[in-house]
Amino acid sequence: GAAAVRVEAPGASVRTTLSLGSEPVLQDFAVGPQPASAAAGARAAVSGRVVRGAERQPVAGATVRVGGGAAQTTDAQGRFSLRELAAGTHAVTVAHPQHGTRAAQVEVEGGAADVELRLGEGSGLVAMVTVPYTLDPLRVEGRAERRSLASAGFYERREAGFGYFLTEEQFSRAAPLSSALRRVPGLRVNRYYPPAGPGAMGSRPPQEMRVGSGRSAPISLRTTQQEGDQSAVSSMCFLPIIVDGVLAVAGGMEAGHDIDRISMTDVVAIEVYRTAAEIPAQFAGYDRGCGVVLIWTQAEATPSTGR
Repeated sequence: GAAAVRVEAPGASVRTTLSLGSEPVLQDFAVGPQPASAAAGARAAVSGRVVRGAERQPVAGATVRVGGGAAQTTDAQGRFSLRELAAGTHAVTVAHPQHGTRAAQVEVEGGAADVELRLGEGSGLVAMVTVPYTLDPLRVEGRAERRSLASAGFYERREAGFGYFLTEEQFSRAAPLSSALRRVPGLRVNRYYPPAGPGAMGSRPPQEMRVGSGRSAPISLRTTQQEGDQSAVSSMCFLPIIVDGVLAVAGGMEAGHDIDRISMTDVVAIEVYRTAAEIPAQFAGYDRGCGVVLIWTQAEATPSTGR
């Protein structure tokens, strides 16, 4: 026969009536907040659909009648719409040329309700009533992430809390790399004259911009230009620079390691590790004992092992 079922959770409930026969009945219950009790004379706007089987296939051309109201015929999606009903329990019947006539009890409350009538085996009819409710105000926060940075592990390393991270909102692509790195605490960005190579005749390579550990002695034009004065240079530790997982600046003292030769046009993120202890394992092979700078561009990048 008919079995009234009520499922309750703290502050929430759902009710329906199952028509029990000789066949097993499987019913899912979506539990929402407890609806307010229907006031006397309350009306409900009811819409719904007729389905069959566990796959909920729509049943078109079914005649639906709730209480003593006018009959409605389901459309191609099995949907029907009823005029406003008085809140309370109503008898519902579904008739179809192929599936016969089924009956059940439906309980609706004031407001709006969506009814699903599922045809079971034999003469079974399951009626599921869903009552919409309003949530308390919610604050939703989102964060946009670049796919290339996610695949390179940038966000994961940033969450770990080691190193210093800059995204494209924090630097200018029109400015050189040295300008962006000056924002990083614990680094020294200096003009540097590489030592003259063997056989050089009174000339020195052009000055280069270098980035080093803040624990090193500062480098100035004066000290690097003086012949034989390498005390500051020898104590300076230059950081290698990796672009999209590929070594771009090795960080040696010889010429050819100008950090500003790296184009900032497509750079979207920079991460700086100022000590050897901070460097992630996959980049440890680049360590010169003072840290490493990782630069990521808009191209898809894959972290390198540094080997």
